[in-house]
Amino acid sequence: IDKFLSQIKDITEDEIEKYEQERFKDLKVKDFLPNSRKEALKRIEDYISSEENQTLVIYGKSGLGKSSLIAKAIDDAEIKFLDTKIIYKFIGSTINLTITSEILISILKELGIIEEVRKIQNPQTLQEENEKIDEFYYRVQGHLTSIKENTIIFIDGVDQLINEDQFIWLPKELQSNLKIVISALNDNNYKKDSKYFENIKNKTKNVYELQAFNSIHAKALVVNLLEKYNRTISEEQMNYILDIFKNINSPLYLVVAVQELRNWRSTKKNQVLARLDTKELNAKL
Repeated sequence: IDKFLSQIKDITEDEIEKYEQERFKDLKVKDFLPNSRKEALKRIEDYISSEENQTLVIYGKSGLGKSSLIAKAIDDAEIKFLDTKIIYKFIGSTINLTITSEILISILKELGIIEEVRKIQNPQTLQEENEKIDEFYYRVQGHLTSIKENTIIFIDGVDQLINEDQFIWLPKELQSNLKIVISALNDNNYKKDSKYFENIKNKTKNVYELQAFNSIHAKALVVNLLEKYNRTISEEQMNYILDIFKNINSPLYLVVAVQELRNWRSTKKNQVLARLDTKELNAKL
């Protein structure tokens, strides 16, 4: 026991953070529907292999599976780009990854670069205070443009930030050995959170819109999710949920609905699912 406790003490906060990111990625990969999003995955792979010199932004409405897509793209990249350093951050997945400055400091640490928001003395009050955040962002931009090794940085869910971000830190042009993939929300139902996508478009024109699932993909996702519980549903029940899906058009709804569907008897009729909107879906998850 003493040996185990001493090993725990030796684990740094950075190592714990990295473990939590890997664990979150693996959870999201489990939600990824096999053989789906081939076009989106190819777009990401082609970008990483190309000479494109701007950040790639994957955007779309809420509930389309952007985080699962990014998680799968990370897994694929770790297999296909063995000579490349791969760093990824899922914003909002831990309490430490909700503020731009903390996310950037974490990314730079993995690159072996120590950076911080510096303290300066106010000449009028003589009190210590944080420097202007733009000064920190400009230093980060300088670090990113000075990376020597082949590097891919994935940042998922900038709409989960709790601070404003004009993406001053993001270079408009990347050197050939650096690729950055960012996912963002663009949804009329979430205009406040969609502002990050509008802001980032000032830094890159390299954007890809994630489209909604069609009914074939939706059915495959339901079957795949139910298999995890060793359950099936009748054709009539499947048609019922697909009819609801046509109106909501969100894979997230199917993930939530399966939690009820797995308790249905295939022989029982007239069972009803709640028709939740995307805000209610996010609250349930």
